[in-house]
This record gives sequence, C-alpha cells and structure tokens, in this order.
Amino acid sequence: MKLLTWIKSTPAGKLAWRLVIAFFGGIVTALGILFIVTPGPGIAVLIVGLAILATEFAWAKRAMEKAKETATSATERVPFLKMKVVIPIGLAISVFAIAYWIYSTLQ
Repeated sequence: MKLLTWIKSTPAGKLAWRLVIAFFGGIVTALGILFIVTPGPGIAVLIVGLAILATEFAWAKRAMEKAKETATSATERVPFLKMKVVIPIGLAISVFAIAYWIYSTLQ
C-alpha cells in the first residue's frame, strides 16, 4: 500500500494531510504575495503555492488558473521591442551601480 493512500485511508489521516498541504501551500503562497511587492519572483512563487494548494482544494485550482491567465496577459501587453531595449539598459545601469558601489567602498 502506498504511503499517501495509507494516510488518506482514515478520516483523521485525510484531515491531517489536508492540514499539511494547507500549511505548506499557504506559506509558499504568502511568500509569493510578499515577493509581488518586494524584489523576487512573485507570480512564479504564487503559482507554485497555489499549485500545492490545488492538489487538495478546488478553490486554489481556480485561483491558480486565474493567476496563470493574469501572468500570460501581462506578458502579452509588453511589446517585444521594449523588452529588447529595457532589459539591456537596466542591466547596464545595474552593472554601473555595482561598479560605482565597489569603487566607493574601496576608497
């Protein structure tokens, strides 16, 4: 008998499994929400957290689909040419800022 089948074979085991999924999925989803407003891979982590929750909860599956649609529509709104210009400029500014910071700390 597989471990997950054995755990879910009793009502208490099924409840315990759902609580474990809710805990870990909730933590990852909360981190995703935090990363949306701070630097980090917000949408990706949010989708992973919802995917964890979607293994046991139908509402999380619907929310995950909505988050995927939102991420897809956001990428379609940004023209490809802007991305080819904005990313290299941002990279150049970042490299300059890091070089300036290193230069200023060495003096």
